[in-house]
Amino acid sequence: MAAVCIVGESDMRDFTSWWERHLPSWIVVYCREGEAELMLQFKPYAFKPGMMAIVPPDMFPAFTSLSGDFRAFYCLVGREVAEKAFYDIPNSFFDAIYTLPVLPVGNALDVWMELLMVVHGEGENPYRQHVFSDLLHAFTLEYYNKWNLQYGNQPAIHRRSAVDTVCVKFYNLVFDHFREHRDTAFYADKLCITPCYLAMVTRQVYNESPKQAIDRQVTLEIKYLLRNTGQTIQQIANALHFPDASYLCRFFRRQTGFSLSEYRKLGLI
Repeated sequence: MAAVCIVGESDMRDFTSWWERHLPSWIVVYCREGEAELMLQFKPYAFKPGMMAIVPPDMFPAFTSLSGDFRAFYCLVGREVAEKAFYDIPNSFFDAIYTLPVLPVGNALDVWMELLMVVHGEGENPYRQHVFSDLLHAFTLEYYNKWNLQYGNQPAIHRRSAVDTVCVKFYNLVFDHFREHRDTAFYADKLCITPCYLAMVTRQVYNESPKQAIDRQVTLEIKYLLRNTGQTIQQIANALHFPDASYLCRFFRRQTGFSLSEYRKLGLI
């Protein structure tokens, strides 16, 4: 996947389909005006002017209940750019954004957002990606400093319940291993718990089974490969460790209602 960094403003009406087309990506979102509900790992958060979130791909962001005047700044960052930008960010930052993901920042980070837009809008520049990564790195440190000032300078993991901790670890594992492993038992074993307990906590926290979470991530990857690569159905089946192409076809139709060829031909989102 080519390095991706996209900056702009939007009413977020078609956010979900747009975000899916750019997976796997992080996104920074900031409410400029209006109001909405920002769903992160299927939990709703009020999103009003001056509020911001830095969202990793495994939090499955979505916007609902958007007001007519809603506008948001966004900075979408592909995994390659994100890895460079977050290379020495404190580990506690990642706990922070999972525990309390929406932060009121007012206009304190406006300068950083303007800088990101300026660099993104530049023409040919062999150093643009490096400059963008460095800016995003500094921006994230500033954001985390404000998070600590707002919510307390202590490890966020201490405020996370036991079941929340298990769920976050599970979704992180799914994001890392879904291509090779689609069975709940693999993830339960990694977490040193039983499949029944894993199912109980994911249903309690996110109202879905572990299998639903795994299958959703696999489906998103299949959609991405169909839209953005010329791989054959057999090559996609091999990449995602399906027994054969027909098994992949049945899985995809069960998840989406479309065949693989229909999805690719119609350019569906």
